[in-house]
Amino acid sequence: MKLKEVTTKKEYTLLSDSHASSFVWKGTDGSNAPLPDGFYYWTLEADAPTITFIVEEGKEPVPKTAPAYNGQSQMVLLDRTAPEVLGVHPLGNNRLAIETRDMVGGLKKVTTIGSAQGSESWTTSPIRTAVAVPAG
Repeated sequence: MKLKEVTTKKEYTLLSDSHASSFVWKGTDGSNAPLPDGFYYWTLEADAPTITFIVEEGKEPVPKTAPAYNGQSQMVLLDRTAPEVLGVHPLGNNRLAIETRDMVGGLKKVTTIGSAQGSESWTTSPIRTAVAVPAG
């Protein structure tokens, strides 16, 4: 299993020559050093296994080769950085703007809780945004 950082194109080998049937990635490279936050492509390569079927008792086993798994990649986001509140700005008419950002993966939802509550959600994951809420 290999990992390639999208921006720098640096490659990391996470797992090699293993017969593992599962793998848990904890955001580290093959020597267990933490990787920087960012977008990565992971690629899994596997040799084609041979499976032997016994169709009928007393008959010759029938070997079959399963398909290999090579070159398939999928993007994954590694983001250990918490979103930041950049500021609280008065808007007038008893409203405030809460300015936030997440420089790695973007924001999906901002919720304010207190004497005034508000929530805003996005499907596009903006890096920086402001949410208007009633002052309270």
